[in-house]
Amino acid sequence: MSGFISGFISFIRSAEMLLGLVAFIGLILQRKSLSKVLTGTVKTIVGVLILFAGAGLMVQVLEKLTPMVYQVFGQEGLMPMTAVLLQKGMEIMGGTISGVFLGGFLVNIIIARFTRWKYIMLAGNQMLWISVVLPLVVAPAGLVGIPSIIVCSIIAGIIYIYVAAITQPYTKIITGGQPVAVGHMGGTGYALAGWLGKKLGDPSKSTESIKISDKLDFLKDNVLMTALVIFFIFTLFSLLAGGKVLHEKLGIEQPWLVFSLFQGLSFAAGLAVILYGVRMMLAEIVPAFHGVAEKLIPNAIPALDVPIIYPFMPNAVVIGFIASLLGGALATFVIRFSGGLFVVPPVMEHFFMGGAAGVFGNATGGRRGAVIGGIINGIFFTVLPVMLWQYTSVMVPEAVTAVDTDVCLWGSLVGAIARLIHSIF
Repeated sequence: MSGFISGFISFIRSAEMLLGLVAFIGLILQRKSLSKVLTGTVKTIVGVLILFAGAGLMVQVLEKLTPMVYQVFGQEGLMPMTAVLLQKGMEIMGGTISGVFLGGFLVNIIIARFTRWKYIMLAGNQMLWISVVLPLVVAPAGLVGIPSIIVCSIIAGIIYIYVAAITQPYTKIITGGQPVAVGHMGGTGYALAGWLGKKLGDPSKSTESIKISDKLDFLKDNVLMTALVIFFIFTLFSLLAGGKVLHEKLGIEQPWLVFSLFQGLSFAAGLAVILYGVRMMLAEIVPAFHGVAEKLIPNAIPALDVPIIYPFMPNAVVIGFIASLLGGALATFVIRFSGGLFVVPPVMEHFFMGGAAGVFGNATGGRRGAVIGGIINGIFFTVLPVMLWQYTSVMVPEAVTAVDTDVCLWGSLVGAIARLIHSIF
């Protein structure tokens, strides 16, 4: 039995297989032909794999940028890196975390089936992040084992619904009303970006309609613009960090200008691949999910990982990324020079989540909204990990913690409540 549960958890942690299974079930419930069932299932899985391949290219580029950023800002301090916290947490309480992962998914399904909140979380990695942090923050209060699994599963299931519901009004604007939701642990930050964009921005001045001179018409191409932006960022940090990082720490023998150019082109290629993969996946999973919605959970809406919104406003992604980097750098300097803990800039999150915040901000507030959304979320990626670390450090004393906005917010809230209850009783 334990082997079956372990296998099932491993299966649903795999986003491509989980979405493929959903597409398969949905098409079967709609009584589609064998040919359409196989085509829809396989193309859904392939679309997700293409998305991951593009993300992998981009991650490789960002991994080369990270030590350059460390060199400029300094390497000692708190490292917001959720994946590392996952590794440490699994070593301490792997069984509890696995139980919360599965239990939270089941609670999510129950809530969607019997309430008006019909969102089904289908982003396995996002489910895993919160499943790690919740047990870690309640354990010091004496909540461990089965009680921890039950309590944390209920909280996790509610969070899955929350992150999709709070962003859905803005997701509808971004996608043009497509029946999908964003299931990502940056939900609160994205919703705030959308709200601030509406209050402070101008949606008529979208990032996607930036006026460019006819002489610079080539800059209207999103892929080319992305390549140029990343090239500029690498060039800037190459000059600030110096050749020592390139040659000694990264082992790069190319001249810094050539190196920067290749990184810009590689990153743009990754973005192009992501955009293609998302389009393929959405073309299959959305109609297939109707079968699940009609037969099992009426009006159910799939909550997918945040890259699904990138194709709708790719310029906003790049602008949000840059703004997030600036906001994070500002927060880092303020905290450092005020005598607080130094937070190592989480470069990957600045792109994947800061870029997404740019999209949400642009949807309601145009270019100004994209910049504001990126900056605010960049500040979150520096400040919130410090807040969460006081709770995760009890179980994981190393200077590492999570970075995702809702993981930090909910983890800190649950940790504070658990600590308060423990002090009373």
